[in-house]
Amino acid sequence: MVVFFSSDAQEEQNYKARADWIAKMPIVKGQWGHSEDQEFDTLVHVNQKGGVDSYVLRSVLTKLVKTLYPDVCDTRGKIVCIKIDGGPGQMDVISLAELRSMGVYLFPGVQNTTQISQETDQNYGLFKSMTRLNTEIILFLLIAIHRKREEESKENKTFPAPTLNRSHYPVITNGQAAEPATIIDGKITKVVANALPSPYATAFTAAKNKEAWDFCSAVPLTRRLLQHFSVHHELPPD
Repeated sequence: MVVFFSSDAQEEQNYKARADWIAKMPIVKGQWGHSEDQEFDTLVHVNQKGGVDSYVLRSVLTKLVKTLYPDVCDTRGKIVCIKIDGGPGQMDVISLAELRSMGVYLFPGVQNTTQISQETDQNYGLFKSMTRLNTEIILFLLIAIHRKREEESKENKTFPAPTLNRSHYPVITNGQAAEPATIIDGKITKVVANALPSPYATAFTAAKNKEAWDFCSAVPLTRRLLQHFSVHHELPPD
């Protein structure tokens, strides 16, 4: 899993990220190019815009591939093919050449077809709906604590309105066990009163992934997707 953040810092050496909440991001489990299942931490990438360009794509893919497939090389049986969308940087010749030299072949998907032709996009419907629900619950709890603080203030003090920030991302995406909402010395230390499910662990299970692959006719590999009602045919199928 890769998370992209923007930064106001002008120089790359000044980019900062809080390790205490990054450590709570989802753990990815799988085998890939290893002899048995492994656990992999979420990869966090920071730049000024928080987006993806050719440099970011090349550096992220290089890091991911070497972690997931330690023996990757441009030799039959050890080549890694990655299916990507049509975003920026995907057709950068230098990036493609460097990745190809290490045995990484990028397979560009058809433009504007992510809804039906890209496997991971099938998982994101459930993932997004669950993250929205977690966001609403956390914000509701923050507002409830905010109101309680103002009610209990002996000086009728007005506190700044609660807001969500990046420190809430781990709970929103990865859920959290039930914990009491508490305030210590006027500072909110815990905001989750009830257990929140993990959108990542729910939407990206092995079973859900296989359903997505089957929907996109990837595993098993067939031409069935071409018969989808969203696919335009210039000629009759027969």
